[in-house]
Amino acid sequence: MRYSEIINELYSRDNSTLLKYMKEGKFDPNQLWWYVCIWAENSDNFDAFADVIGTELAPDGIQSRDDLEGYDPDYFFDLPQNLQKQCEEWVYRYVRNNDPSELPTHQYLSLSDRKLLKRTTWLVHFSDDAYYIATEGFKKGVDDIGRLGLTSYLSKNEKEYGGYNFAFIANSKSAKFAAMTHKYGSDAVLFQNSGVQAWHFGDEEYQVMYFGPNVNPKNIIYLKNDGGDWAVKSKRTDENLYVGDYEKCVEWVIKNYDQYRRHLTGK
Repeated sequence: MRYSEIINELYSRDNSTLLKYMKEGKFDPNQLWWYVCIWAENSDNFDAFADVIGTELAPDGIQSRDDLEGYDPDYFFDLPQNLQKQCEEWVYRYVRNNDPSELPTHQYLSLSDRKLLKRTTWLVHFSDDAYYIATEGFKKGVDDIGRLGLTSYLSKNEKEYGGYNFAFIANSKSAKFAAMTHKYGSDAVLFQNSGVQAWHFGDEEYQVMYFGPNVNPKNIIYLKNDGGDWAVKSKRTDENLYVGDYEKCVEWVIKNYDQYRRHLTGK
């Protein structure tokens, strides 16, 4: 395998896994088993589960949600197809109304617009911790691809060890709006990476999900919100290499990246 192929695989392997998961959009009883048990209790379908589990494993039958919770969630797939469909629709509706952070990622993102971006795509991530990210890389993120739909609801512990993060295509309308409103943070980091782009129904914008640990911090450029203007910062001297509005800063970096690479990356 050539070096360029190895690099392409590194930058796209985890993102390709995410894209496959979202395209398939499969109901995962392992993630939602507790809600499946609630459905069974509310729809009197304990007997259906008792039939597929069998008298050897459930000699006394299944009488309550507590009885069912201890069994393998994959028994869901042994239910008749009509009950699987009924359960899936009920669970998605129930979780959306009662526990939205538990709703699977593919339920928040548009099926028709999902695509894998090339690793040379310029992305921007907004954060109040942009300086730290530019120096240390993406240390925090969500490692469960099934729980990316509403990450603001997740605890700090669920983001502590790194995983998937969110960005925008750097020169997109969504990025420009976020830069203007500070919706996700006052500063930003700019970098090239593969990612999965999709329309987020809740946030009403195109977002890019990518596996943060794959982004080398040496390739992350720091953009500071400097009193209303934006500044492209040198990693070598901490000086401003360029000052202007957000859009002009992105254009400057893309145009001058090769010439100012040492300052932009610190390499």
